[in-house]
Amino acid sequence: MLGGTDGLLSNLGLGTFGENVASLTVGTSGALRFVSNKPPLHSQMETICYVLDRTHWVIGGATSNVAGILAWANQTLMKEVVQETINTREDAYTTFFSEISFVPLGANGLLFCSYLLGEYAPLWEPEAFSSF
Repeated sequence: MLGGTDGLLSNLGLGTFGENVASLTVGTSGALRFVSNKPPLHSQMETICYVLDRTHWVIGGATSNVAGILAWANQTLMKEVVQETINTREDAYTTFFSEISFVPLGANGLLFCSYLLGEYAPLWEPEAFSSF
């Protein structure tokens, strides 16, 4: 009997077989993975490749910062909003999303490199840091 990791086994449980189907897991970290009949290893080792069984591999990439980014942005960029929600007993995240709903997709070109805790694939840099 083979064991496996949570991300690897989530693809198995979701039945995401075929290179046109992928699973996206979002929590404290995040990952996008798909199942392949061949191990298409990246020449620069920028993707993750797990053995699922004798004929299938799970390929993907991950980030170490998902929910942490949301909490950081809420506490750092929206301090006044957070304080107001505490005073009014509203949900801070509902208010947060309401307050940023006017921002267009792509944020007018603003890019946030969200490496609050270093980074996984494709950078593989535990000392990476955030920037706008």
